[in-house]
Amino acid sequence: CPNGTYGDKCAQNCSLFCVPSTCSPENGFCDCLPGYKGDKCDDVCSLGNWGPRCINNCSVHCYNTSCDFQTGSCYYGCIEGFQTANCTEPCNKTHYGKNCVNECSWNCTRSECNSTTGVCGECVPGRLGDYCDEDCPDGKYGQDCINECSISCKDGCHPVNGTCINGCQDGFLGPFCNATCDENHFGPACSRACSLHCEGVNNNNSRICHSVNGSCLLGCSRDFTGPQCFEAINSGSSPPVG
Repeated sequence: CPNGTYGDKCAQNCSLFCVPSTCSPENGFCDCLPGYKGDKCDDVCSLGNWGPRCINNCSVHCYNTSCDFQTGSCYYGCIEGFQTANCTEPCNKTHYGKNCVNECSWNCTRSECNSTTGVCGECVPGRLGDYCDEDCPDGKYGQDCINECSISCKDGCHPVNGTCINGCQDGFLGPFCNATCDENHFGPACSRACSLHCEGVNNNNSRICHSVNGSCLLGCSRDFTGPQCFEAINSGSSPPVG
């Protein structure tokens, strides 16, 4: 029989869906092109199958579990967490959702999240919530917001590293306001000197005053009085702060 025909007197045509040159001249049986089945390749694959003789199943990750009967490409894309035409490849760690088109939050650690839901496995310091879209509550900072800001911060602290945003309460210094003024200073950022007339320790010229209000803790040197020892005894004048 001429190529593409079979049977008595070669009167019948082989199926158009036979692989070329595989049609038997006796009975028309042949190898099938992708998407077709049956001895003569005259049946289309059932829904959910594809490929030569329909022996392949559509990926379970195809949306509606349906795919092209010839190529296996998912008609309606992929379910959450998978990508590529056949939906066989999971999302990379920084994407999620249907066809993996959504980006994980930058506030997820390493920008990684659950490939199906987008929920972060862990948040960067300073953030909370499933999607790490919440700031630490006031007074908290760091990983999972479990650290407490210093009570010496003037007005809360940075949610990531805990540094005092608006400086320190009087009498404290440093980025975390955890250092107290030295013995000779007091007030905002320890910028004011104790009075020259505060009594010192062991008379060694050190002056001791309260780190917040500057009052002399050990009293005044001779001839001076008052909380900060500004007032000269028997004199109405008030010497300047030293």
